[in-house]
Amino acid sequence: MGKVALHLLCVILISASAHASPPSSPPESNESDEIARIRDQFSTLDRRRMELVRSRIELSSEKSAPFDAAYREYIDTVALLRSAQLRILENYADQFNNDFDQAGTPLKMICGSLSLDSKRIEARRRLLRDLAPHLTTKQLHLLTRLEAEIDAEMTLGIIRQVPDPYRG
Repeated sequence: MGKVALHLLCVILISASAHASPPSSPPESNESDEIARIRDQFSTLDRRRMELVRSRIELSSEKSAPFDAAYREYIDTVALLRSAQLRILENYADQFNNDFDQAGTPLKMICGSLSLDSKRIEARRRLLRDLAPHLTTKQLHLLTRLEAEIDAEMTLGIIRQVPDPYRG
């Protein structure tokens, strides 16, 4: 059942990103609406994420409270970082038609995004350190794997929204 739930979450993520495939032409004025829709989808997925992860790592009742508190804090942190990453994407979309090479904007955006990636990884490290006393090694390994898979799918969903400046 756990693999089915993870697969379902991945299908939802893939369909969400496929539904909003990257434009083949420069972004139009509806980019803010599109980013708002992406934010809503990620918010829904974050709520489902906790249920999925809890069921997959098979928590005992005495381990649920520490897990829930630490994981909720982690999800809140990741959601804030993702929101900042979506602001970078929004800024990119706003400047897509401008000559933003002159101001170094693409490099600033890439560096900003990489900085957020580092913070997200650090948040995951903190989560694992906080949960280490409460979970078995097997549970920690599974949690690490699930988070890496979910994070990769969500990041891919964001990346697919970035217009390719080399497409005609």
